[in-house]
Amino acid sequence: MKRAVKALKIIVAIFLVLSAVTGALLFLSSSGIKAINEATGGYGPYDLRLSYTPDAFMSVLSRIDGDRVSLYKGFYILDFCFGFCTAVFMAGLPLMIYLNDNKHYLLFRASVFSAIMYLVFNFTENFLIMRIVDITPLFTDSEANFASGITTLKWIFCGVWCLSVFFLLLVTFIDSLRKPKKRS
Repeated sequence: MKRAVKALKIIVAIFLVLSAVTGALLFLSSSGIKAINEATGGYGPYDLRLSYTPDAFMSVLSRIDGDRVSLYKGFYILDFCFGFCTAVFMAGLPLMIYLNDNKHYLLFRASVFSAIMYLVFNFTENFLIMRIVDITPLFTDSEANFASGITTLKWIFCGVWCLSVFFLLLVTFIDSLRKPKKRS
């Protein structure tokens, strides 16, 4: 069991580093957030907002020409990698905490479930946004509203994950303080 926990710690650390690297690429690469901000006149990537309207989609996408469309797609392809690495880290961290304590099963399940849902909604959101970028100006308001709703759900599950992991860490720490110390 200790070898499995050690292996899990290594895997979680690797995905934390991969998440940090892909996150840095999202900020620093030529198709990163700075380039998206310039291409969209300061609006930035849709998935960094809690929600957006069909009018916002149309006004931003009307400013993007052919070269910038490929830039936008490149950003979302990189975001797939970031989302996957982040979700693996998000699922592995509570598993690592739970394996050390084997208590607080509901908090553990809530955090892993929210990490999985974050991944599902992040991937769905990226596919929808890339599709809307492809078919602009022919997308419907319902497609844009659906993509916005998926983005909102992604952020809700990200918040649920943060809260559940915080409380999992807190109750695990409190439990460790209550344990009697072994005498040598």
